[in-house]
Amino acid sequence: MLAFGCLTAAVRLCPKIFLITLFADDDDSADPVTPVIRDVASYADGGDDDEVDPQLVGCVATLLGTVMRGSLVESAGDLGLWFNGRRIDHLDIAEKFKDMLSSSDSAVTLKLVLSAAGLFLDRLCVSPMARIAVPVLHALPRAAAESKYWLVKTEFCDIVAALPFVAIHHVTGSSDIQVPACLHVLISMRRFNMIFFPSDLPDAM
Repeated sequence: MLAFGCLTAAVRLCPKIFLITLFADDDDSADPVTPVIRDVASYADGGDDDEVDPQLVGCVATLLGTVMRGSLVESAGDLGLWFNGRRIDHLDIAEKFKDMLSSSDSAVTLKLVLSAAGLFLDRLCVSPMARIAVPVLHALPRAAAESKYWLVKTEFCDIVAALPFVAIHHVTGSSDIQVPACLHVLISMRRFNMIFFPSDLPDAM
């Protein structure tokens, strides 16, 4: 976990670190099996019988979210130019976020993945590559609605508060993301308040 934290801090300062080889003298374009720093993203993937540490998956998500934010800033939204054909690229990262949100049963993982998604989604939604954010945006309310943990739902609310919904509507042409967010998460949180904190409600209620 400490190693991931150090790598994430380094990528935050210089995002291009994510794209270089593990050893300075190696060339990954000449040898596809050359170890590269971005190989650490595979820690988010478990085999058929492997149990993945929920916190480790969350650390990978934080790293990938930091990479996406840095690449969006450095490239002014031209992610294809920034990754320059290297894998994993922006498409792979978006797919990983969708999978992590859809398949994780751990509240620890979900909270960290949501926090990581919040690092870049607002910028991605107003970039020329906004369409790759749509599957992730659809997975967000489902993940938050299916989790019974309060901190997961509040993390989701923080993301929703920062999203540029005008830009999202322009990309999707519908309100398919806003409606589930309101119905399945925000209203359910309000019901929780009414049951457990009735003193906070107006007298008329």
